[in-house]
Amino acid sequence: LLDSLLQEVSDNIDQWRHGIESPNLAREVRQDEDGNNVACKEEFCGNRCVTQVNRNRVPFTVWTKLHRNWGWVRDTKLRVQCYDEKKASECCTSLRIRSSGLTSAFHYNKLGVYNVAINFQNRNLTENERFVFNHENGRYMLYFWDWGPNAGMNWMISEDYLDNERSLESLNIEEFPEHSVCVEDIHRIGPFRVWNTADRAWQTDWNLRVECYNKTLDCCDKVGVRSTQTALFVQPDLLGEYSFYTGFNGRSVYKHSDEDFYLYFRDWGTGQGENWVIGANYTSKEVLVSSPNLEHYADNTCVTDTSKISLIHPFLVKSSEEWLEDRTLKIECVQFFDPNNRRLAEFLEDRRRFENDENVVHNI
Repeated sequence: LLDSLLQEVSDNIDQWRHGIESPNLAREVRQDEDGNNVACKEEFCGNRCVTQVNRNRVPFTVWTKLHRNWGWVRDTKLRVQCYDEKKASECCTSLRIRSSGLTSAFHYNKLGVYNVAINFQNRNLTENERFVFNHENGRYMLYFWDWGPNAGMNWMISEDYLDNERSLESLNIEEFPEHSVCVEDIHRIGPFRVWNTADRAWQTDWNLRVECYNKTLDCCDKVGVRSTQTALFVQPDLLGEYSFYTGFNGRSVYKHSDEDFYLYFRDWGTGQGENWVIGANYTSKEVLVSSPNLEHYADNTCVTDTSKISLIHPFLVKSSEEWLEDRTLKIECVQFFDPNNRRLAEFLEDRRRFENDENVVHNI
């Protein structure tokens, strides 16, 4: 809505009476590379789209009777932004936060599962049009904080979603509106930062992950790795059946039935990639077979889900000289439930005991 380059909010677009207005956009100027004020060119001005008004750091004003003289008062928190309702309706309502880095050292109790909080009307609690999440232990909250136009926007964790006294925060996502609606998209922008209580400073935790979580999801207990091409000739000992061994990075680790090889989920860090891999040690970064990068795929919890992606992006197999594609390599479920796997029974019992005692999901 433009009226003499003045953007307004009112009951009637043909009347000048209104309750909210932007700064005057006529004769708008901006600083050039040398710091001089020059006439604003169209592509840099804030008067073409209402969502661009705040880019020159002058806030909207609001007419209020609460002011001692009545009149216009600047609202430094008012923000006009694009909003994707369809995207918002698809955001995850249950999340798991895991880390093997700084967060696990300084704020381990904030890791675990978070579910959307419920308000007094028995509806999903939101703040700034984003979900507010409660930790399963009931103490911590994950929420979206808006510092005001040009001041920043972050996802953060603290004990009160109306307070900004946080110990974990995302990068500033103000300039990335397409990735700010759902918290699980935050890794498309960059890593979280964690408050180092020892050094009293903010530090980056590249290993912290916020991912959608389905507590009822179960994965196959025994899988088979098959290939008729590259892996069969380059790494034939890796092929065969793998049974559940333990947990790592929130996923199952499988061990070869005859050889000392492990099939597991490797998280290289935010922006670095995530892969299902095969190697001689599931805690090592040395791998012999790797799936395509699954970092931004929702279906990466179960190793058998790789079949959906490998049709387009094949597995890679390490030879003595280089990585080779193997379009025939598949990982298939052999036995979904294996009642004879003693390690699996012990793992589930330990996890069940841990959850009952601590009321959080085991972070492995």
